[in-house]
Amino acid sequence: MAARSGLALLAAWLVCETALGAGRLHGTVETVGDARHTGALTWGDHRFWDEPLVAGRPLAGEPPQTEERPGFRFSLFGVRLFHDDDETEGLARFVVPFGEIRSITPDGDSAATIELRNGDTVKVRSIGADIGSRIGRIVVEAPDGRTAVPWQQVRRVQFSAGPPSVADSDRLWGTATTRAGKFTGFVRWDKDESTPGDELDGQAEGRDWSIPFGDIAAIEPKGSLAARVILKDGREVVLRGTNDVNEDSRGLEIRTPLRATVTIDWDALVRLDLASAPESPGYQRYDAGRLLRGRVRLADGTTRAGPIAWDRDETHTFETLDGETDGLAWSIPFGEIASIRPVDGRSEVRLRDGRVLTLGGSNDVDASNRGVVVEAEGTTTVLSFGAVTVVEFD
Repeated sequence: MAARSGLALLAAWLVCETALGAGRLHGTVETVGDARHTGALTWGDHRFWDEPLVAGRPLAGEPPQTEERPGFRFSLFGVRLFHDDDETEGLARFVVPFGEIRSITPDGDSAATIELRNGDTVKVRSIGADIGSRIGRIVVEAPDGRTAVPWQQVRRVQFSAGPPSVADSDRLWGTATTRAGKFTGFVRWDKDESTPGDELDGQAEGRDWSIPFGDIAAIEPKGSLAARVILKDGREVVLRGTNDVNEDSRGLEIRTPLRATVTIDWDALVRLDLASAPESPGYQRYDAGRLLRGRVRLADGTTRAGPIAWDRDETHTFETLDGETDGLAWSIPFGEIASIRPVDGRSEVRLRDGRVLTLGGSNDVDASNRGVVVEAEGTTTVLSFGAVTVVEFD
C-alpha cells in the first residue's frame, strides 16, 4: 500500500499555513490566585496546535441489540451527554487537536470542561496524562520569563493565536521510508522528540551520545538493537542502548498535511530523512469542526441518513478513526474520510484524496466496534457493526 503524495495539495497547504502564523501552543493561564500568565505553552509533552489532547467521556446510547428495537430513543445531538455523577467506568477516548479548543477549565484533580471553538462544551475525565494532576505543570514562556503552573492552581486556560515564528526553527519535518511506502510531515521520534533542540540518545564508541535532532540528516534502523545516524556535517555513528535507537522505541509519528497521523513501528521503518520544516499549522486554521453526518446503508437494504456517532463516541469531523495495517498505525480525522465499509472483520476506509486503506486492530474498524448511532427522521437508533454495509459521510 503505497501513499500518494498529492504535490499540488501539499504546496497549497504549505502556502496557506505559512501565512497563518505560529504553530506553537499559545494562551493565557489564569490561576486561582488571580494571576495571569500569557505566552507560548507547553502542555505535558504537547507544544503544537495539531497535537491531540486525549481524555475520556461517556459513550453515546446503549449497546446495540442483536435485533433492532423499534422506537428506541435516547438524547444525543443537541442535548447534554455528560452528568456530574459520571465515573471513569464506561468512558471512551475523546481526542481533539489543541487548535480546536477555546478554553479548558479544571474540575478537581481528574476532570475538566473543554470549550470548543464553536462554543460547545464537553466534560471530560482523565484517562492519561493530558487532563488532571498527572499533567504536572503547564509551562508558560513569556518575554519576561518562564512560569510553571501546577494543575491544582489553574482556574482556566484561554487559548489564543501566538506571534509568527521562523518556520524551520520550531519543529521537525521529514520523510519516512517504510516497507509500505513513503510519508512526509511533521515528526515525533519515539512519540516524544519533535523539535530541533530535542536530543537523540544512545551509546557508541564507549561513551554516551546526545545528539540534537537539528544536527541530524537521517536515521536508519540497523536490526532490532541499533540505528545508523547520519549527521548534517557528513559524519556517521551507530548508536545503541536506549529506546531512541532500538526496537523498544514507542514509534515514529508522522503528521501529514491532511492532518492524519501515521505511527510507524521500528521494524517497518527503513529510513527517516529530516529536512527544513514549513510553518506549523496556526490557531487560525481551526474552527471546531462539524457534526458527522451521512448515510448508513444496512445489510437489509435500508438506509438511514442524518447525524452519526461512530463507535458510539466519535461525533465531530476533527475526531479520528484509528486502525492498523502493514506495521503502521493510522489516526485519521473523520473530515478526511469519504466512506467506511466493513469487510471480513476489518474496514475498507476510503479517503477524500482517493486512497483506500484496509484497517484493523481497533474497535473503530473491526468486529469489536461498539455500534453506529444514527439520528434519522426523529428517531435515534444504535446499529451493530455487523448490520452495516457501508457508511458514506457528507
